[in-house]
Amino acid sequence: MWRSVPRAGGFCLLGLEQPYANAQTTVQAGWDAQNLYLGITCYENRMAELRAAAHGKDSAAYADDAIEVFLGPWTDRLKDYFQFVANTGDGAYDGKGLEAQWNGEWQHAAKKQGDRWTIEIAIPSARSASTRPCAVRSGDGTSRAIASPVAAAMP
Repeated sequence: MWRSVPRAGGFCLLGLEQPYANAQTTVQAGWDAQNLYLGITCYENRMAELRAAAHGKDSAAYADDAIEVFLGPWTDRLKDYFQFVANTGDGAYDGKGLEAQWNGEWQHAAKKQGDRWTIEIAIPSARSASTRPCAVRSGDGTSRAIASPVAAAMP
């Protein structure tokens, strides 16, 4: 599926003078009537050190090496976004704004291979998607975040 989908890359570290992140991330996005699909590749030179302590749904996957996806309109209201987090194992977290108890019906799968790890995500009920993703890597090297101005209708 991903071979014909353009990749967004060349991401930088927010708040640092360094122009590009040392460990790059690429993102591919597609959608159909049912789902928004994300294919995320995280290049890594420290694969043996990846952390995936959180397991299962509603776990603290955001504390591990993980992908965080924020979807919603760009507004100043914190309630208007959805957060999806998947670590390099089977850990996952989701929330709506500051409502951590919100549970979305989404799927994810992680895979480690050589010098990279990948996560594929399917999020139901996506209405539209942008091709302007932004990825950042936290200062401690444990998380990457991807934000995109996507209007989404979630149950």
